[in-house]
This record gives sequence, structure tokens and C-alpha cells, in this order.
Amino acid sequence: MAVTLRKSKPDDDDLLLRLFAEHKAEEFALLGMGEEQRRFMVTMQYRLRCAGYGADFPAAIQQIVEEDGDPIGHLLLDEGPHGLRIVDIAVAGTHRGRGVGTAVLRTLCERAGSQGRSIRLRVIPHSAAARLYRRLGFVVVSGDEMGEEMIWRSSAIDQ
Repeated sequence: MAVTLRKSKPDDDDLLLRLFAEHKAEEFALLGMGEEQRRFMVTMQYRLRCAGYGADFPAAIQQIVEEDGDPIGHLLLDEGPHGLRIVDIAVAGTHRGRGVGTAVLRTLCERAGSQGRSIRLRVIPHSAAARLYRRLGFVVVSGDEMGEEMIWRSSAIDQ
């Protein structure tokens, strides 16, 4: 399995919307909407999220996660002078649990570590993602039941 990152292109928009829809599927199923309404709501929320990320992280770069050349996820990464911020990361459900996310995160940790920089992110507490981040050396620095701010410092790479 070769996991790589590449910069997003305009024709990746469908993939990004599908990943968002997959992530939100359970929430929208609870609303009992018809398929057309659900599609409309997902698209609207996706656009709002993109606009929000664009406003909050204007320099963030959208990257596509590929496995053996197939697009299977995305990473929205904001690079600052002191560290990296993972704004958003997602792997398609059919590819979860196979080490793809771990491979992407290890690559980021190696890069940040070689530059003496940290990585920050926000995650839902007690989620599978939070457990993965902890395994890779991220620690909680603040948060509440809605979200935790985590940081990985370059010293964690030596552990």
C-alpha cells in the first residue's frame, strides 16, 4: 500500500463532497428527509464549511490522499511559522481501518519533527480519531465535551 498526498485540483470537488456526505450521513438520516432534500442540505452545509475554513484558515492547502494512485481521502493543512494545523482530514469509509490515516499522520509528524515544529488539531473526544492521535503522541491541551484541542510536539517522535 503506497499512501501519498497531492495538491487538490478542481476536478476533486466531487470526491470532497462525497467524503463530507459520507461523514454526515448518520446525522442527516435522523432528519428523515427525502433524497433530494438531503442532497441539497449536504451540499449547502459542505459549501458553508468550505467558506468557514477559507475564512478561518485562508492559507490552508487542500490535499488529496491517494492509495496506489486512487483518491481515497483528503487533508486540509494550514502551515504556520511555528507549526502545522490539521484543519480537516478524512478517509473514505471503505479504506478506514487499514492504516491510511496513520500513514498520513506519521508522514506529517516526521516532517514536523525534522523541522522542530508542532502539529495542532481539534477532534471529537472519545472518537476513533482521538484514539489514533493519542497513539501517535498527540496530547490534549484544552477542550470540552464538544471538542478537544490536541498538539503533537517534535519531541514525541523520539518516543
